[in-house]
Amino acid sequence: MTRRTTSPRPEAGRAELRAQIIGLICGAVLVLGGSAMAIWLPLPIAAALTLAVLMRICWLEDNIRSDLMGAHDLPASYRQTQRLQALWWRALLGAAPAPVRCPRQLASEMRLQAHALHAFVAGAASGILARVVDVPTAAVVLAGGALAGALWRVERLANAEAAMARQSVLSDEMLEGLGPIARFMMNR
Repeated sequence: MTRRTTSPRPEAGRAELRAQIIGLICGAVLVLGGSAMAIWLPLPIAAALTLAVLMRICWLEDNIRSDLMGAHDLPASYRQTQRLQALWWRALLGAAPAPVRCPRQLASEMRLQAHALHAFVAGAASGILARVVDVPTAAVVLAGGALAGALWRVERLANAEAAMARQSVLSDEMLEGLGPIARFMMNR
């Protein structure tokens, strides 16, 4: 008689799958939102909003690399920001989320936000390229390339969500956030 074996942690596998599905859906909604924003809003406003989101991505990348990677304790400015955010949460909703004490945990959460914003920007780029390029064939090719880049970012977001569900912080490789082209250019 054969005995049926089960996974030692089936709920962990389900949580990881659920996180990956949620990441895919959220990422697809962000790409759709970026594309719709770029198509429906006037071009200068769409470009300005895309630039503002791109500046947020740069700020996140700088904070992850400069302040949080390799840190043993959360910098004082981050703790103060969490205290102020907790005051706002309590004033608006009556409860505040637990403060993050680990710099790797905060960097992981910031990396997830950066992946989501990258998907939005790539979706917006596909919409802007579809509107701006006059040659229909070139517009389709360029917008399709930007859309493929957006979907690649969605995949990275989903994989990061699944990794967070698995171990609560991202690995060094995922936290660094470099894609294959950037790793090739930097010889990593």
